[in-house]
Amino acid sequence: MDQVFLGLSPGLIAGFVLEFTGRLPEAAALREHLRERAAELPALGLTFPDSAKSRRWSAAAQAASVDFSHRPDLADEDALRVAVTELFDRPFPAEPAPQWDLLFLSGYDAQRFTVIYRANHALQDGVGMIQNLQALLGDPRDEPLGLRPRRRPTARAVVNIARDVRATREGPAADAAGGSPAPLRWHFRDLDRSHLAAAAESRGVTVNDLCLATLARAVRAVGMRHPTLLVPMSTRRPSERYTPGNFTAGYLLRIPTGNPLSPDDALRSVRRQAGNARRTNERDTRRAVLAGLPNALARRAARPVIVNVGLTASSATLPHLEIGDARLIGAAMAHSAPSSLALDAYVSFATTGTTVRCSVFHRKNLPGELLVETARNLFLDLHQHEPSRALRLGM
Repeated sequence: MDQVFLGLSPGLIAGFVLEFTGRLPEAAALREHLRERAAELPALGLTFPDSAKSRRWSAAAQAASVDFSHRPDLADEDALRVAVTELFDRPFPAEPAPQWDLLFLSGYDAQRFTVIYRANHALQDGVGMIQNLQALLGDPRDEPLGLRPRRRPTARAVVNIARDVRATREGPAADAAGGSPAPLRWHFRDLDRSHLAAAAESRGVTVNDLCLATLARAVRAVGMRHPTLLVPMSTRRPSERYTPGNFTAGYLLRIPTGNPLSPDDALRSVRRQAGNARRTNERDTRRAVLAGLPNALARRAARPVIVNVGLTASSATLPHLEIGDARLIGAAMAHSAPSSLALDAYVSFATTGTTVRCSVFHRKNLPGELLVETARNLFLDLHQHEPSRALRLGM
């Protein structure tokens, strides 16, 4: 998949925005510690292949890219959000340099700081980034999160893949080449993890299913016209914890019709579609199909789904991280959304400790803040009301 992402958008940047509470440790000692750890991680010492046809990544000119920035001008959280989006609009250097960086940003609150981790998305997928963050900032001996053993591909999933390619062949048009894309924007709301878990359990669904169903309702409520969501799935295996590359597949989730969309209808639809993806093992089947095709055919097969779907919804669980006396209290997965893709918005649900952060990165004139606020209110409403008997019985 790394070659697929390179072919579609070589400059696609993704990453995580991590919020810590506590004081930032002394920079010099922390920088040296991080450089030592970075030198041991394969994906952090590579740059672009020597040619567009090459499957091999080249060694980078340096092994680490760690920086610290104290910004007194960051007077509040709104200023921080602007600073974060400006960073994700900044490309990596053109010369042979590492395709990642790590910035410690402080300013508006002496007892809080933000860590911004960026990477070329062809070289690191979201779960791969989490493994590298765990090795850099946490304890690399801890059990990895988000890695699953390989399962046998299925014929039914192959049919589903062909269906998704057909459904997205005529998708929304990407922006014309050239010109400046609209500014990147970022909004988020925090949700109580225990409340989400209780609401999901009472309805017989997973927390991720509940998040997707609520997002679907929010999309309908704010008037966004997206019939489908692209739901990424990591295909990275335990033996590939630090392997360079993008090990991601994805399936399309059709948003039910209706405005307002009822919680019962949304949950039934998501439970059926997500359950089908799990039962047919679309995760490993999509990886096997793309890996078995030549680069050009793999890009042709993946392009409609990756490029022509306007709304992506991902989820991630991050490990417990501490930097000195500071601890991680919130995170969001970020996406630069270049103009070569028709991506309207990238929504993520990132779990850390007691919090699930619902965030959206977007460029176009979309109601991003209203979307995450509506999703938050719908979550709160779900927590306060018992599900119907019909839904609990799976009717």
